[in-house]
Amino acid sequence: MTSSSFSAGEPYTASEIEAMFTELPPVHTAEMIGLWRARHVRVDNQPTPPLVSAGWYGMRFTDDDHVDTLLYRADSGELFAADPAGIAEAIAEGVPDVAAVRSRVEVTDPVACMRMVEYRGTVSAAIIYLREPVIDYLRRIDEHTILGAAAVIGQETSAFFTLSQAN
Repeated sequence: MTSSSFSAGEPYTASEIEAMFTELPPVHTAEMIGLWRARHVRVDNQPTPPLVSAGWYGMRFTDDDHVDTLLYRADSGELFAADPAGIAEAIAEGVPDVAAVRSRVEVTDPVACMRMVEYRGTVSAAIIYLREPVIDYLRRIDEHTILGAAAVIGQETSAFFTLSQAN
């Protein structure tokens, strides 16, 4: 599979995206270092997650112990890292644009780390959230594109997203 044969904009059934994810090759944590642009993958009739609608830009991987999973663009154009719990609160309050509440949600400490983890029989990079019951499992679509499966511990379904190298 290549990024040209995969469309994050087209809706997939849950079984289609799960099968594609399982068949993709692994990615190593060292290959993730840098800035990545994110896109939500539509699955069945699931609504777009509010964190995406609020302006989610992507992720930044500094090293295995420092991952900024929720990057947003400030009014000035610069990117800032946001706390998942702070984003959830802002969205629950009806804030349509995270940049408007930057001072409340911005973080400088890491919110996640990366480790090599076995998932569905393949050892690949995974993002482990430090204060949330979430693991994002990663697989390679092509040399510049990653497919992620965000799994909330205790839930049966995953949310899917792509990451494309931004730098």
